Amino acid sequence: MRCVLIVDDEPMIRKGLSIMIQQCSEHPYNIKLAQNGEEAIQLIMEEQPDFLFTDIRMPKVDGLELCRRLSEMETDIQTVV
Repeated sequence: MRCVLIVDDEPMIRKGLSIMIQQCSEHPYNIKLAQNGEEAIQLIMEEQPDFLFTDIRMPKVDGLELCRRLSEMETDIQTVV
C-alpha cells in the first residue's frame, strides 16, 4: 500500500486533505499526519512515504526547510508544497 504524508500545523487542513485523498482515490493509501517539519522528518525515516503534501509556514521546521532536508536525504518522495 502506498503511503502519503500530510504535513501542516492546522489540524483541520490535515484532516481535510486526508479525507479528500481517501474519497478521491481508487486505491487505498496509508495516510500519515505530522504537525511540523520535525515530526515529518521522523515519519519519513520510519515510514518512507511515496508522497508528501506540506504547508510552507509551520513552527520549528517550515515546509521549505523540510524540502531542503529531503533533497539532502536523497529520497524519491513526490512532494507538493
